Amino acid sequence: MNLKFLKKSDIVLIVLLLVVCSVLLLPKYFGKAESGLTAVIMVDGAVVDRVALSDVTSAYEYTVPCESPVKLYISSDGVRFAYSECPDKVCINTGLLTRAGDTAACVPNKVIVILEGAKDSGAPDVITY
Repeated sequence: MNLKFLKKSDIVLIVLLLVVCSVLLLPKYFGKAESGLTAVIMVDGAVVDRVALSDVTSAYEYTVPCESPVKLYISSDGVRFAYSECPDKVCINTGLLTRAGDTAACVPNKVIVILEGAKDSGAPDVITY
């Protein structure tokens, strides 16, 4: 391979940066699962239900009380939109919410799901990646 614009040191630097970035992202995606999560289900800005994920023994579908049919899949691992009649299905493609602060919304149906976690006084307020 004849790359005149890349030197050997450039390639080493690029590989080193990729390794460092990978190491920094490992805790975000492979860290321990959070405990004490609560799924807050809101319709049109009002809280409809709160589900403690630690209390869920077997996964089930939750039908959200709103105008158009919306179903959530709730398990001890997390919450995701399972069914919605919205045109774009962005809410369904959001995937499984597993960490405190994760949010998914079905905007046409005005449904929002937020995961809240227990406040750890020893943990930092914000971590930036």
